Order: sequence, then structure tokens, then C-alpha cells
Amino acid sequence: MAITSMATVSLHPDRASPEGVGELQLFVVKDGVLYTSWKTTDEAGAPWTPLQLFQPQPGQPVDQVAAGRLSDGRAQVFVSAGQNTMTTWKQTTNEGSTWTSSNGPNSWSPFTPS
Repeated sequence: MAITSMATVSLHPDRASPEGVGELQLFVVKDGVLYTSWKTTDEAGAPWTPLQLFQPQPGQPVDQVAAGRLSDGRAQVFVSAGQNTMTTWKQTTNEGSTWTSSNGPNSWSPFTPS
């Protein structure tokens, strides 16, 4: 499997370690499929969880991924898939929160910058 894109986002910047990182979540595109993993703690040498399918999947092969945090601390993920760019974000700042979009829970929305 070839990794074609990776992005990270800090899950809990408010609980960051002295290095200011917080726990990280990793997003990986391998062979058109979006996967995720996260550090088990905010320590630099902490292990990563095994890669698992990101849910929900965008519904078409993914080329690139980017991630960031909204001003309220929720994570947001963007993917390019062919000619489309899509986005999904956490419903709340709780790490177990559902990924959501303007199309509802467990979904992706088209992203068109203004």
C-alpha cells in the first residue's frame, strides 16, 4: 500500500504537554482510502493506535487529506477526491463525538471556498 497524503491535528490543545502539542490524530490516505490513528497520550514517545478506517468514508477514492481545528477546538478534515473537495468536522470537542457536516451526522459536505 502506498501512502499518498498525511495530516495531523491536535485533539486537546487545552491539555497540551509542556511542549504544547496535546494528543495528535493522524489522517492517512493509502490507495485512495482514508485511515486514522492517534497518539495514546500527549507524550512525544507515546505509541500510536493501529491504523483504522476513518468513518465515515467520503464515498469515493481520496487523493489528499488536510486537517485543522476550528476556533472552538473541534477538528475538521478536508479531502480531495477526483474533482471534488469535501469536508467533515467533529460535532463537539469530545473525542468520541460524531463526525458531521451540513448534510448531517456521519457525512461529508462539498467544500467550495468563497
